[in-house]
Amino acid sequence: MAAPTLLVVDDEDLVRWSLRERLEASGYHVLEAETAEQALQHAEDDVDLVLLDFRLPDADGLSLLRRIKAQSRDTLVILMTAYSSVESAVEAMKQGAYDYVRKPFEIEELLLLVDRVDEWMLSFLAEFDGRKLVSVAKGDLDLDELADAEEKKARERVAGEYKDLVGRIKAALGGRVSEVRITLRLTDSPACVVVESDEMSQHLQRLLKGAGQKTPEMKPILELNPQHPLVERLKAESEEAIGEWALLLLDQAMLAEGGQLADPAAFVKRMNRMLANRSDVVRQAPAD
Repeated sequence: MAAPTLLVVDDEDLVRWSLRERLEASGYHVLEAETAEQALQHAEDDVDLVLLDFRLPDADGLSLLRRIKAQSRDTLVILMTAYSSVESAVEAMKQGAYDYVRKPFEIEELLLLVDRVDEWMLSFLAEFDGRKLVSVAKGDLDLDELADAEEKKARERVAGEYKDLVGRIKAALGGRVSEVRITLRLTDSPACVVVESDEMSQHLQRLLKGAGQKTPEMKPILELNPQHPLVERLKAESEEAIGEWALLLLDQAMLAEGGQLADPAAFVKRMNRMLANRSDVVRQAPAD
């Protein structure tokens, strides 16, 4: 398999040289351009990713981003800039940028983005074999089109069975989430967090916060897997226990999504307390 081809577009020789050295050492094929004109010429080739400076001598990054995406919508673009703002970051994402990093940055930070090849592929594939692709991290995933009449009835029945539990968990979490609901997108996990289709992803929120920018307050949606044993047993738990489990499930889902907890110490304390309580139950259980 050929190494991915990266195009570094920056008018600073030192930036291009340092990125090329590190990227080639990581196994990538690297091209360079110091102007928009050179970048467009290189972009005509089979380029997988463009690392694009926001300000160039003959163009601004957003206009060049649009031209690159118009030329090849499959080419991924990461903008690099020392002039970041929430507005410019959001606009870059709207124009099709995969990500946005603020100068000066640690080279390891950029390499982490570059190494996520699987995410690149899914970020720009709008459809496959005539079928629209949607993000599983968005709250608008609809699996009903894949289900027959019996499956749809079963799903409606499950939603009804868990209606009370969903309400109890939502009450326990209060304003920490915007909604709690049953999902069929999960197989092994008891819960996950998603956002609505028109909201800023949690990944982008973390990116902007890391750049020192303020972001709109957005509360996640907690989705529960009704087929997971942990969720099933919650129906018989007390209100006090529901409150503990609800917080634990939310924190676990946030960590699984790649987020950070507001109070890690409280999470660890809660988990240890619940494990200790479960251990006491096991020791007290009568022998067969």
